[in-house]
Amino acid sequence: MSHISYVGRLMSLQGLEKFVVEKKHGHEIHQLENLNQIRGRMCITGLENVTSIDDAVKANIPSKNHLEALEFQWSSDERVVDDFGLLDALKPHPNIRGLTINWFGGSRFPNWITGQNSLKHLTELQLIRCTSVKELPLLPPNLTGLFLNHIPHLSYFSENDLLMMEERKQFMIEALNQVTTYMKSRYMLLLPSSVGSTIMRFLTFMTEKFEAPDIFIPVGAIKIDSKNDYYFEVELLISWELYMRFQLETMLNKNVESKLVLPSSLTRLWISECSITNDALSTCIQSLVLLSELQLVEIQTLTSLPPEEVLCALQNLRSLYIEDCYLLSSLGGIRVLTSLRELSLKCCFNWDSSNEKLPASLEILKFQECVYADATVNEILYMGNLGENRRERVLHVGHLSGLRELAIMGWEGLLEGLDSLTSLWWLTVTSYPGFDLSPSINKCSMRIENVLVDDPKLLKKMLSDETISSIEYLSIVDFEGDSIDDEVFQFLPSLKHLDLNNCNITHLPMNWINLASLRTIKLDNCPNLHEMILPKNIRELRIKDCPILSENFKNAGSCRVWFDQGTTTVTFPTKAQFAEAGPSGMANEECY
Repeated sequence: MSHISYVGRLMSLQGLEKFVVEKKHGHEIHQLENLNQIRGRMCITGLENVTSIDDAVKANIPSKNHLEALEFQWSSDERVVDDFGLLDALKPHPNIRGLTINWFGGSRFPNWITGQNSLKHLTELQLIRCTSVKELPLLPPNLTGLFLNHIPHLSYFSENDLLMMEERKQFMIEALNQVTTYMKSRYMLLLPSSVGSTIMRFLTFMTEKFEAPDIFIPVGAIKIDSKNDYYFEVELLISWELYMRFQLETMLNKNVESKLVLPSSLTRLWISECSITNDALSTCIQSLVLLSELQLVEIQTLTSLPPEEVLCALQNLRSLYIEDCYLLSSLGGIRVLTSLRELSLKCCFNWDSSNEKLPASLEILKFQECVYADATVNEILYMGNLGENRRERVLHVGHLSGLRELAIMGWEGLLEGLDSLTSLWWLTVTSYPGFDLSPSINKCSMRIENVLVDDPKLLKKMLSDETISSIEYLSIVDFEGDSIDDEVFQFLPSLKHLDLNNCNITHLPMNWINLASLRTIKLDNCPNLHEMILPKNIRELRIKDCPILSENFKNAGSCRVWFDQGTTTVTFPTKAQFAEAGPSGMANEECY
């Protein structure tokens, strides 16, 4: 319905989730003028196509009192009218509870967002890709959710930060110069997918939006492999470093304290791609006693979480997610967060776990790509200042007796205490050079139903035979070997579901046909797998991007086969259905 012409004639319409403004008759924004019965959520996109402020006023947005949530979205840099004036004309009804502003090009927001009475019922505010905004308005007093995403000119720092500005600025400039000199000796560098995509966003942002020198990205300068890892020519990484330098200098040149003032009603806070220092973060969250969820993403000015005296006020915090904060080295006073249930760290390369005491209340713990990568990448990401920090890291988890889910993906260091996690039922571990278990560890002897690994040998390395025998769901991803050892399937009598994703194997071991409990097999991107004799009790096999196997199963006799968006699904008949099929039916074991 979003592209229906003259939708404004449907004056009794109650549901319109998306309206696309276009530069043609019947799709103007004033088509919304008489649609005052619309309720629920509505997204108005294509605002760059609004031809005049008067046309926006005619849309009569303030009269739509049944709407619960509104999103205003621009889709390109081409503007016909000023973004500030346009947004000012789109003031929602005061009853609105959710508001999203996406790709707004103005340097400040209209007054209707601010103050005690403008949007007094607003509980959720999302500000996304507002790349020219330099400060936030006074936020509505009843907000429970605030999401700040990609607002690069937002900078928050304390008086103490100002006293240290010159020293920090000089240090960072010198470090960046060292990095640039060092990188010129290399040609092509590999970075994991998360880091690579982050740098890509930076490069795109520089060339399209930021007031920085233009960057030419030659064909072939960036390559992406089958695992979505990125290969960058050094010149592009130098450009990224120049962007980092430009961004840091922009913040460090400030001479007046800037505080992020947040309403104490917040329960969810997400800050992404903004600049905020350690002290400024402490100041803004210490009054958020109701906060239950905190996400910090791509903040390159953050080196530590707040200390205990600040975090002790956050006794309702249950979820903490930190991603791509490359300079973060400490979780501060995290151990006092006695209500914290979930902690996730991704691409926090400088984090030193050795001195951390994680709260015993944790039930879900995830670490992804928190590694010291090769020397060159270290120099890039840490501005040449990690040499002194290169020491063995240890992750202590033994005291987390209530932990139910543990994911260690790309960890360089020792893992201690795995054998003490008696409540664990979901375990994800991927190997990485330098990853090891503590020499004193006993193999886990507990019941774990779900396991994901990238090397099947990790099962025998980490777990006792008793624990392996309890596994019901096993997923093997990114396995580079061409075969799986027989012993992997020797102690899996309870296995019901098997997932093989992005593996190079050519065949499975013969003893796997003895897995009597196995019912479901999923194969995704295993292009070299060319034969498979199935366990007799299998009921469903899903094959995607496995061209040889897919071809073999097209004419599978009694097996029912269909294709759904590139996936081959094979459903095998039960014994009763076999009897009905008669002697011509093909036995399960013959489908390979």
